[in-house]
Amino acid sequence: MPSLAERARRIGRLGGAAPTDGEGRGAAAEDGSEGRASAEEARPRASLERARSARASRLRLGRLVGGDREDGEDSSDQDNGGMGAFFSQLLEGRFDRLRQRREEQQGAGGGGGVAASPTNPLSHLRDYDARRVYANATCPICLEDDVNPIVALPCGHPMCEDCFRQLGGYLGCDKDKLVASEGMTEVDPDEDDGDDEAEGPLQVGRRRTRSRDLDDEADGMRGNSWAYGLGRDSDTSSVRRELWSVTENNLTREETYPIGTRVYPEMRGGVIVHKKVEGTDAWPVVFKSLNGEEERYNIPSGASQIVPDGRGGVYFLEPHGTSPDLATVSYQDSFYSAVAAVPSSSQLYYNGAGKVWAYVDREGNEIDEDGHGALSDGLWLVGPRPGSPQRIGETNTGCSDGYADTDGNGGLWYIEEVGESGDRICHVRPGGAVEHIPLWFESGTSVIGCNSSSGVFVTVPYETHDDDSYFPQ
Repeated sequence: MPSLAERARRIGRLGGAAPTDGEGRGAAAEDGSEGRASAEEARPRASLERARSARASRLRLGRLVGGDREDGEDSSDQDNGGMGAFFSQLLEGRFDRLRQRREEQQGAGGGGGVAASPTNPLSHLRDYDARRVYANATCPICLEDDVNPIVALPCGHPMCEDCFRQLGGYLGCDKDKLVASEGMTEVDPDEDDGDDEAEGPLQVGRRRTRSRDLDDEADGMRGNSWAYGLGRDSDTSSVRRELWSVTENNLTREETYPIGTRVYPEMRGGVIVHKKVEGTDAWPVVFKSLNGEEERYNIPSGASQIVPDGRGGVYFLEPHGTSPDLATVSYQDSFYSAVAAVPSSSQLYYNGAGKVWAYVDREGNEIDEDGHGALSDGLWLVGPRPGSPQRIGETNTGCSDGYADTDGNGGLWYIEEVGESGDRICHVRPGGAVEHIPLWFESGTSVIGCNSSSGVFVTVPYETHDDDSYFPQ
């Protein structure tokens, strides 16, 4: 079977345009002109028609290879360079069509800017659909060769992860993946003006996201946490609350607030600020991230344990009107709702599916058996409407921070007391399904969530004896 180049030469000889000036066709054409002419005359008319049709259907291949030779041009040069010219023009045509299609898409997007082009890689940086791929490639940003692994954008463009992070991109595995972090060390309480209520260490959310310092890198990972504590104004020497963003090698003061302002983890990489406003009983709720902040609604100034519902609203505890040992689980979004009464020692935990976990225990609360209509002891899944609480299971006697913790994905780990057998760990899914772990622990065991629905840290009471001096205490 003849090669593509041979077939192209044949088509060019059959369908090449005759010179119009009546002169010779070049040195190479003169040598074999009589032989080619006699061969063409001997071919049947049908064969000539098929050749001309093939010539036209192949993007005028005959003209590019054999029909556009100038007078005196050597046929061997044409044979060697004709196919290169053909493919060059073919690729140029494809590029022109691609450019025209992109211009049409930009025009349809309104303005043709970077964000308007659906094929621009920068428009996909924060789609949460990028994937880390363990393959070698050249980064088009820093031009580093053989980068491994690479980040594959949804549009198909690859780049190195360093450039991807510096441009503010998020991987698909970043979404809702948080790591618990310790709060700030308590400052001298004498510096407080007494207007602020006692607050425990702040649990802040941490996730892999953009860093303010492009060189801020540790073990190939970047992240941000939030820290909240007391500070002093250098000009007035007055005490104030300060909110800081924390990365591995950088600490940035983001905002200052009046004493009395409270900050809670937003569970998606940001924080919720209940900002104190003098002279009013309703304070604004501000959702803040490194990309900005949004003030959404006002809730009572006495609200505590603010927990996001994962859909823009918040649950919180507020004082109950009939007893100091009671509190009300309330909900605020586009509407306000007082959902249920609970003992004031109850705790709320993140669910993320429009609801909240309520861990209820009356120990330490002097409440009647009926509890003035309060929820009974146990773990409850509470929704935004009155009458929605659903009892999930028993809880341990003596509610404290160590008896329950979120798994970071809408579920909850908690300790359940089972008579004389001791304590056992339970894991409840976001929808309410309870999984009992077949492990038994001594009374006083506590759990610490590790942002995973597949495991949890467990601390067990340890009694020391005289012969334990060789073991760490």
